[in-house]
Formats: sequence, structure tokens, C-alpha cells
Amino acid sequence: MKISLSDLFEDDQLFGARVGRFSDAEEHMIHRLMTSNPLAGWFSTGRDLRVPGYYSTRPISPEGRETFSFSHRNVILRTRREPVEGRAYCTGRAPKAAGLKYDRNVGSGGTRGCWYAPTGNVPDGFSPTRPVALSVGMRSGTASLHQAYIERFGAVEMNAGVRLSLGNIHENMAIRQQFWNDVEDREGAGGRVQSRLIADLPYEEEVGPDGRQEILSQLGEIFSEAGLPWHGVVHHPEKHSDPRNYHLHLLYHSRPVSHWTDLDEPVFHPSKNRVIHDKSWIRTLRHRYADIVNRVFEQAGLSRRWDPRSYREMGVAKLPGRHLGSAAMELERKGVVTSAGAEAARREIASELMELRNQRIGRGQYLRARLEAARDELQPRPGEGDRVLLAKERLARAVADFSGQWWVREDLREKQYLLEKRRHHWFVRLNATARVSEFGKDADHVRRRLNRIGNRLERIYIHAGKRNGLRLALAENRYASAKDNLDYERRRAAYMRARSGLAIWMFRRDSDGYMSAGQKKRQEEIMAEEIRRMAARARWEAENLIAQLTRNGIEDASKRVRKFEMYGQKEVSADLIHLFLPYETCLSNVKTREADLRHLKRKPSRPAELQNRQDKSEEARLRELDRAVQALMPDWQRFQKETGIDLRSMQSIHTTRHTGLQ
Repeated sequence: MKISLSDLFEDDQLFGARVGRFSDAEEHMIHRLMTSNPLAGWFSTGRDLRVPGYYSTRPISPEGRETFSFSHRNVILRTRREPVEGRAYCTGRAPKAAGLKYDRNVGSGGTRGCWYAPTGNVPDGFSPTRPVALSVGMRSGTASLHQAYIERFGAVEMNAGVRLSLGNIHENMAIRQQFWNDVEDREGAGGRVQSRLIADLPYEEEVGPDGRQEILSQLGEIFSEAGLPWHGVVHHPEKHSDPRNYHLHLLYHSRPVSHWTDLDEPVFHPSKNRVIHDKSWIRTLRHRYADIVNRVFEQAGLSRRWDPRSYREMGVAKLPGRHLGSAAMELERKGVVTSAGAEAARREIASELMELRNQRIGRGQYLRARLEAARDELQPRPGEGDRVLLAKERLARAVADFSGQWWVREDLREKQYLLEKRRHHWFVRLNATARVSEFGKDADHVRRRLNRIGNRLERIYIHAGKRNGLRLALAENRYASAKDNLDYERRRAAYMRARSGLAIWMFRRDSDGYMSAGQKKRQEEIMAEEIRRMAARARWEAENLIAQLTRNGIEDASKRVRKFEMYGQKEVSADLIHLFLPYETCLSNVKTREADLRHLKRKPSRPAELQNRQDKSEEARLRELDRAVQALMPDWQRFQKETGIDLRSMQSIHTTRHTGLQ
């Protein structure tokens, strides 16, 4: 993941009083502190709290491995580079967008470097220019001086009284320095005279000087196998630097040495080793170095491992660090602002802001997914009733309220994060300044004031966070309640549609003048059973009537009852007519029901093909109603309270199969 400083800091004044998104009142309070005494007396000494102090963090890869410093540089002897003939140099803004390239070996407008068009055609919006030649490279003797620098007294680590200084150039230090002078004479102006490698080393006691010597030796074997002259040393941490700052320096040359003369003069090979000129050389060297160090870690029984990949390959959103050097580091550790330290701090801040930005993007994507899901639920659908539409309006209000409280929480989180980082920026420079005795009291005074401001802002954010947390919880509950209510209304509407649809379908089916064979048979069986019950009742009433007539002194009561059945009430005297009324009613019911049965038997049945289609349609509608009932069952109490229908009883569905909905 590539990060551009210009993209991140175009609008962010990270080196001024603003380091983060604070309110105007907060910024004014911070500005008054940082421009009041005793800070005013510090500015003339080069100590300015408004500039973040140097600090560095190393990210961890997803596999749990650490990054490490591995710097490579090629040195050429000073020469003069003229503008390339035929190259279309130009000036203008946004050159990358126009597909231009940059040549830093020439000068334009009083600065080093100039843009040019590889195609030879200057794009619109750019002006052609003629750059001037510049001197590039190091002065003569620089390579020899650097050999003396890395082997200076007191800088090289000792192992059992022996300096950790290895190589194949020569055993004598003076001859090694003279070797680089011979290289300069051989290569001439503009030639590559020296390649410099600086890399981190393990600082653990389990590794110790023996492990670091083994690492340097195995790294040197890579150059020995390629036939290249090299020399490397191990440096221990200096007094003013980090106690973990063990590192190595290795110098090598790309032209092999055929042999040494009796006068200890090197005889160089006619051609250079072109392997190290390949683009993959540095990458391969870095990976092989990581393998060497990881093997030493494993032998020492340490779980720590190094990862040679770049930040982009590891998926880490962080700018590469910058090496300060001993001089700049010494000044930074005393609180003095240096351009290298400020740039290193700026890179760290850029990575922190990128991390914050990625967190916000990630949370925003999560919220966006929730909003998209809610938006799908709120889309209008055909046939939705008033209750569903009102539930959607309630859900829309709950979603809007929840989203607003969500972003309030994210803003508070950002402010707390930025406050924490800003306090860190303050105290890095302040603690470094406090190490100087004459600034100790002032540093303690400013530290107390900074702590008061920081604690005050932190309390404000914590209090606001608690309020927002409560509001967000209430909004979450309202959102969940509105979502459940919309789901219930949809299930309720589905049940009512299925129930009413089945009722309408059955009404239309029964009004077409036809009756299914099965339904007709069931109705005949029901009527026959009713007739049997009514006939039994009539027989009982006849026996009761005969008994009553006998008690009243009527002879031949059975004969009178048979005549009544044949000729009706005209065969009964007026004083006995009331005794015949129950029996007459039973006879009438039996005759009426028998007439209904005869009419039912004459009623035509549906054709078989039509009956099959209607049976399938009925089963489908019943299954739909069953599903609607089962879906609505979790809210049966609420539904029964609203409609009076008890969903727990499935008799209504079973009854529907025979008689239709009531």
C-alpha cells in the first residue's frame, strides 16, 4: 500500500500548532500555551515543541515478523552531467499526471532536477526549458575516508578482545584505505567506486557478539562467492543512541580483484560483475540477509523473526523510515530540531494518520453495509398496506438517528486518538529537552501544563463519549425494535393475504354450480347420518306419544298414530292435537332432510379435469396459509390481541378444507 506525503499533508499543518481535528477553542488554548513563556526562550536554542520530536515504530507483518533497516547506497566519483541531447525538458504542475519523468542530474530554476517527456512531445500546460549541467558524485578520497570512518576507534564491537571487523580486501587497515584510492584511479570520474550497506543487527544477549560475528561472516560470503572485494564491521550503540542500536557497515566494489602484487597493490579484473547491477540484486540481498539473521535467532532459541518484504508487500500502510545518523540523533536526543528528525517524525505521523483514516474507512464501510441492508428493506413493494408503510417510516427514522449517533462516536474516537498522538508528539520533544540541565525546571513546568490541558480534553471526550454511548444504545434499541416491527407487519400482512385469498377462492369455487365428487359424497354421508338421527328421534317421540295416548284412555293408540302419519292432523281431535306437535315436528324434519338429500344427489359434479386443477390450487393455498401461520406464530399473543384469532389452534385450517373459512 503506497502512501504519498503530498497527498496526506496537502491540507494538514502537522508542523504548526494544529496536529489533529480539534475545536477552535481547544486550538486557541493549546496555541496560548505553546507561545507563552518559558517556551519563548527555548526557540532561540533550536528547541521547539511545535515540531514533533523524532521517534520510530516498526510494524509487525500478519505472520508476526518484524521489519528491519537495510540501507544500500552506490557512490560515484564526482563528474559533470550535461542535459541529454534530444530529451524534451519542460516545467509545469502535476507532471506525474502527464506521464513525465524526472532527471535529477541537471538543474532548472535554481533547483536540482527537471521533468522531461519520454515521448519527446511536451504536453499541454507545460513550458519547454533548457536545464543546466550539474556536478554529481563524491569528491576524490571520500571512499577511503568512509573506510576509516567505519573502522574508527571505539565504534567497532569487540568479541573476546578482537574487533568485529571482517573482509577479503586486506588485513592492514591503511592498505584497505589505499585500496579505495586505487579504485578511484581505476574507475575515473563518473564511475561507481564504492557500494555501502548498513543493516540492523540483533541486540539480544542470547545472540551476543558471536551471533553478530556469524551474521557478518555469512553476509560477506555472498560477496566472496561473487568474487567481489568487501569489508564489514559491527558497530555497538553509542552513548547518546538507543542501547539496541547494533548495526553493521559493509563496503564492497563491483569490479573483482584478480590478484595482489608484492607491493600490496590490487590488480583489477577487466570487467565488472554485472550481477549486482541487476534490479533484483538489492531485493535478493535483503532476503538472504533476513534468512541469515532468522537462522541465528533460531539457534539462539528466540521466537523473534525478521521480514524482508516491503511495507506494500506486507499490506502495511506506513511510510519507510529515515536514517538520521549519529550527529542528527545526538541533537534530537537533546531536544534540538533537525531537518532529518522532523522528516522522520513527519513520516511517523503520516502513518498514524493513514491508520486512523483506514480505521474510519473500515467503520464507514461497516455502517454503509448496514444502511444498504436497511435501504433494501425500505424499498416500496406492490401491495403493501398502511401498517407496513408506517412501519417503514418508523424504521427510516430509527436508521437516520442511529447513523447520526454512529458518526458522533467516530468523531469522538478520532479526537481521543489524535489527542493521544499529540501528547506523544509533545512529550517526545519535551523529554529530550528536559535532559539538558539548564532546561530541566522549565521542562517540568511545561509538562505539568501540558498534562493539565491533556487531562482536561480527555475528561471532556470521556464525558461526551458516555453521553454518546447512551444515545447510541437507545438508537440501536429503537432501530432493532423498528426492524422487528416491520418484520412482524410483513408477516401479519402475508397471513391476512393468504387467509383472505383462500376464502375468496373457496367462495368462487362453490358458486360455480358444481360440486366435487368427494365433497358430494361427504355431504351425502353427513345428511344420511342426520336423517338416521332424526328418524331415531321420531321413533322415540312416537313411542312417547303412544304412551301418553294410552294414559289418556285412548284405545288403539298405535292405530291412531299410523293414521296421523298417513293423513295428518285431520285424523286427530282438537283436544289431543297438542300431544302430536313434537312428533309432527320430527316427521317434518326427516322429510325435509330427505328432500335435501334427494336434491343433493341430483346436483351435477365437476368434471374430473377441472376438479384436479382445483384440488391442486386448494392444496397450494392451504400450504401458503400454513406457512404464514408458522411465520407469525412467534407473535401469536400480539396477533391474538389485535385480531382475536388464536394461531395456536389449527382447526380453522382443517375446517377450511371442508367448509371454508367462517
